[in-house]
Amino acid sequence: MCCMHLNDVAVYEKCNIDRYLKAIHEYLLLLEKGKCLGYFSANDVLRKFSVENSNLAIFYCLPKTHNGLEKLTGRPTVSAEKYFLKPISTFLHEYLRKYVLRLPSYMR
Repeated sequence: MCCMHLNDVAVYEKCNIDRYLKAIHEYLLLLEKGKCLGYFSANDVLRKFSVENSNLAIFYCLPKTHNGLEKLTGRPTVSAEKYFLKPISTFLHEYLRKYVLRLPSYMR
C-alpha cells in the first residue's frame, strides 16, 4: 500500500541522500544567519537546533478499511518527530504564538 503512494511520480519525488545533506547544510546556514541577527543565541543553536540526533522522516499508511477490503487503500502519513526541522518548527511555534493569539480570526 505504501509503495503504491511512494511510486506515484505525479505526487511524490524521490529524494537521494545528497539532497538531504544539502537541506541540512542550508538549515545550518539559516541558523547561523539567525544567530548573527540576534534571533537566538549560540547556545540555542548548539542545544535546541542540533541535527546530530535527527533521523529521516518515516512514511507509513493508515488503511482506509471503510472503503472495503477488496482494493485496500490508505492515507499516507509522515512522522517527522525526529526530523532535523522539528526543533526550528517548535521554536517558530512558540515565537509566533503570542502574535497568533491576538488575531481576530483566532478561535480557541
